Amino acid sequence: METWKHWGGNPTPAQLQQHKARLDTLIAFGELLNLTTSSPVFPDKKIAEIVKATLIMLKDDLSLWHGNQITGAEAEVLLQQVFPE
Repeated sequence: METWKHWGGNPTPAQLQQHKARLDTLIAFGELLNLTTSSPVFPDKKIAEIVKATLIMLKDDLSLWHGNQITGAEAEVLLQQVFPE
């Protein structure tokens, strides 16, 4: 998967859409793997842990890059509330 640095740190809307679509696909596949590896009869618990951790990271990435974003004004209000001068 391409990185933000690859795009010069400023991805286009099309690149962001492509990134989100790829994350959605990886998460769907990860859910399938997680379902399989989390079964009590799955023999390798270490692999199950790796799959679960990777799925969590993918979901975190999705939320970080494509979740709800606050506006600049909302960020300023929040900063003033947390760090009053």
